[in-house]
Amino acid sequence: MLTLAIESIGDMTVVECRGTIVRGDAAVKLRQAVTSQPDVRIVVIDLSEVRAIEGAALGTLWFLQRWSEDHHIELKLYNPTTPVRDKLEHNNSMLRFEIATWKEMLSLLADSAGGKWRAGRPRPDDQIPTGKVYEAQAPALSREPGDATSSRQTPMC
Repeated sequence: MLTLAIESIGDMTVVECRGTIVRGDAAVKLRQAVTSQPDVRIVVIDLSEVRAIEGAALGTLWFLQRWSEDHHIELKLYNPTTPVRDKLEHNNSMLRFEIATWKEMLSLLADSAGGKWRAGRPRPDDQIPTGKVYEAQAPALSREPGDATSSRQTPMC
């Protein structure tokens, strides 16, 4: 099961993914979430809480890469877990995707936020994000990868 949260920060959108992307419906949900963001400059797909990814999701990521290029949007993957990274490497997908580092994410957030931060909230499985900004909890990227002591609830700004 895949749960998504969308955070819009200036001209950047972060699509936070939680769970697994192994079935076609999860891949469609991810595609719809990203393609509902046509007016941004950067889309980051946060894979730090994705436990598994399979063929349909890989095809969706390839589609999203092409879609983003066609719409002049930078698409970045952030912090893929070891199983996800292994699957991407196994399928030679790492060459196609830009993996954003923690420092790059901080820089992107600072540039995009312009001093303002608006965070999204997790959406129920049956709802597809509409590209709107939802006021809610603190940013998803509030901790450095691998930092088990940091809380996802700690605001960066």
